[in-house]
Amino acid sequence: MFIPDNHQVVPGREIPLLCQRQGKTSTLTKLPTNVPAYMKKRTPVSKIMTANPISVNLSNDINDVVQIFKERNIHHLPVVSGDELIGMISKTDIDRISYVDSYGGSEANTVVYEMLKLEQVMSKQLETIQADDQIKEAAELLARGQYHALPVMEGEKLMGIVTSTDVINYLLEQF
Repeated sequence: MFIPDNHQVVPGREIPLLCQRQGKTSTLTKLPTNVPAYMKKRTPVSKIMTANPISVNLSNDINDVVQIFKERNIHHLPVVSGDELIGMISKTDIDRISYVDSYGGSEANTVVYEMLKLEQVMSKQLETIQADDQIKEAAELLARGQYHALPVMEGEKLMGIVTSTDVINYLLEQF
C-alpha cells in the first residue's frame, strides 16, 4: 500500500491508498479520519526536543551546575568543549555525590562539590540521536533505562536535548 504522490494528506480527511496485488491497483479509503498512525511513526525527534539547550564546559564547577539545575528546574546539561559534545551531567550524578540534607546539609555538599571536578562526575559514554531520527528511536534508547536524556545532534553539532519526559508527553498527545 502507498499514498499516491499527487495526494495531499490533510488531518480529518480520508486518505486514498493504492494497493497493488498481482499487478492490479485498487484504491482503498477506509482509514480513520484523524492523522494516520504511519505519519506519527515518522515524526522526527527535532519536533519534541529542547532546541539550543543550556550547556556547561569544563571550566564550570559543580556548584555552577547545581545552581543551573535549581534556577532552571532542569535535570540534564550537555558538557561541551567549544562545539564538541564531551559529556552529560545530570541531577542524578549530583545526587550521587551529595549528602542527604538531614545528615550533612548544604555545607557538606559544598565541600564535596569543591573537591571534585565536573569531568570526574559527568557521564562521558553518551548515547546520542540525530535530529532527523524518529521519536520511536529515541523512545527505544531511553527505554533501555541507562539514560533519561539524549543529546540531539545534527552531524557532530549539538542541536538540542530530548528527555524521557518529552517522549512521554508526545505519546500522551497522541491519545
